[in-house]
Amino acid sequence: MNRTTQRLLFIVLVVVLVGSVHGVNYMYLSQYEMTIFGDRIKFWHEDTCGGPVHSNSQIAIMENPVFYDLVTQAGPENDFWRGSDYNPQFLGPDPIFHALPVTIPDSLYYYRRTANHYYNPGAYHQMRCRISGSQVTMWTWYLGIAFDSMAPGTVREDFAIDSAVCIFTETQLELMGYDIIGDVVIASAKRIRIMNDVRVGGPTSGPPEYRVYEDNPNYVVIASEGEIKIANTPANGRNNSNGYGFGQSDQDSTNVVLTAAIYALDESFTFEQQNDPDSGYVCECPGDGQDNRGTLYLYGALTQRRRGYLHRGTLGSTGYAKQTRYDERLRYRPNVVIEIPTEGETTDSVNFGNVPVGTAVWDTANIYLPYDGTLGNVMATWPFYAVRTPPYSGMHFLIPVRFIPPHIGLFTGMLQVTTSFRLYHIPIRGRGVTGGAPPPIPDPGAYPNPFNATTMFRFNMQTAGNVKLEVFDIQGRHVRTLMDAWQSAGAHQVSFNAENLPSGLYIARLIMPDRVRNVKLLLIK
Repeated sequence: MNRTTQRLLFIVLVVVLVGSVHGVNYMYLSQYEMTIFGDRIKFWHEDTCGGPVHSNSQIAIMENPVFYDLVTQAGPENDFWRGSDYNPQFLGPDPIFHALPVTIPDSLYYYRRTANHYYNPGAYHQMRCRISGSQVTMWTWYLGIAFDSMAPGTVREDFAIDSAVCIFTETQLELMGYDIIGDVVIASAKRIRIMNDVRVGGPTSGPPEYRVYEDNPNYVVIASEGEIKIANTPANGRNNSNGYGFGQSDQDSTNVVLTAAIYALDESFTFEQQNDPDSGYVCECPGDGQDNRGTLYLYGALTQRRRGYLHRGTLGSTGYAKQTRYDERLRYRPNVVIEIPTEGETTDSVNFGNVPVGTAVWDTANIYLPYDGTLGNVMATWPFYAVRTPPYSGMHFLIPVRFIPPHIGLFTGMLQVTTSFRLYHIPIRGRGVTGGAPPPIPDPGAYPNPFNATTMFRFNMQTAGNVKLEVFDIQGRHVRTLMDAWQSAGAHQVSFNAENLPSGLYIARLIMPDRVRNVKLLLIK
C-alpha cells in the first residue's frame, strides 16, 4: 500500500472517529487546550501517547513527545503550536488538521439514570469509595471535615459487585481501587479526588499496563460532571518523593497507576497543590532540583473539557511525568460511552405509558446515522426486549422494542444500539397497571404486531371513498396491495398473510380521501 493510499484511509478513519461523539475512540480528547488562566499546556518530552489523540482547539507541542497513533486537530490552524526544541515523533500516520470537532457532553445523563447505587446525601456531605476486588465500601460524612471512618455522623455501606455496577453520587467523591473485578462505573456530579491507584484486576499477574490488553472482562470508568484531581496524598507522591524526584525507588509512594476511562466533562483532569510553597510539599529538592512527585501511568482513555495541569514548573518542576497507553478494549466498549441522543439523530425516548400486567406491547425506535453504515448489536434492559431486524446497512434503522410489565409499578430502562459509527442510548419507560383490556389498537393499526405469518389491519372511515392499502419492505419496494376499492364509512379490517415473506420490518401505507397513514409491521418467524 503506497503512502497516498494510506493517507486516504486515515482521512476516512478521521471522518468515522472524529465525526462521532464518544470519547472512548480516543486515548486523549479535549475541547480546549488552554487553561482558564490562559496558560498553554504542551505535550513535551516526558509525554508518551499510545493511542489516538484529538483536540477541538490547537494542540501545543514542545521538545520531543512521542505519538504512536493518529493525532487530529479541529479549528482553523494549519499546524500545531510549536514550542522550544520542537521535535515530536509521530510513529503512526501523519497528523491531520481541520478535522471535524468532537462533541463532549455536558452531563452524565446515562449514568445518572441507570445507576444501581445512587446517592444524594445533600449539599453538606461528601463521600468516599474504596474498591478491593469485587468488594465496595462507601462512606458518607460531613463536607469540610477530614475523613474519619469512626467519627460521629459517618455512615458506611458495603456491597459486592455482581459482574457490573454503576455508582453515582450527587456530591464530591474520594476514590481508590485495587485489582477491581467487574464492570465498574464510578461517577459524580461534583469533583472526584483520586486518593491512590485505581487499577483493574486481571486474569494473570503482571504490570497493570499488560492487563488492559488481554482478554480481560474487567473495566473501570471514572466520570465527573466537574473535575477529577490526583489528590495530594503520600501514596500519590505528596512528600516530594523524599527529595529524590524520579529517582525515588519506592514506587508505591510516588507513582499513580490508573487503568480506566476518565471523563471530566466540565473542567479538567489535574493534580492538587501544584503551586503552593506554603503547603510544605513544594521545595527546592536536592539532586536534580526538581520537585517531581513521580510518574502518572494512565492505561485507558482521557476526555476532559479543558486541559489541566499534570506537570507544572514551580521551583524547578512540580508534578508528574506521564505515560499514557490506550486500552484498545475501549474503542467499541458500550458501557463506557457517555452521550445524549441528539434531536434529529435518533428517537429521544420510548414511552409505553400504562400497560396491563402481563400484556405485551411493542413500539419502535428510530436510529439515524451520519453516513451509510451497519447495524450491530441491539439490547434492552429487563423487562424490555429489543429485536435486531433487517436491513443491517444504511442510514436509518427501525428497532422494535417490547414491554411486558411483570407487576404493577413504574419500569425504566435503556435501549442500546451499536452501529459502525457510534453507540446510541435511548431511555425506555412504561408502567404496569392492573389487568384489563390491552391498550386499544391505534387507528389505523394492526393486531397482532409483531406477528408470525398473519395479522389483521384495522381502520375507520369517516366518510365513504376509495381506499388503497399497500405493503412495502423497509427498502421501499412494493410487496403487496391489500385493498384498492370504494369503501363505505365505518370500521374495516383487512387480513395480511405474510407466510411467504422473510422476517423483518414492513410499512403498510393507507391512502384514504382525507388522510394518508403509514403503519410499521414487524414479521418475526
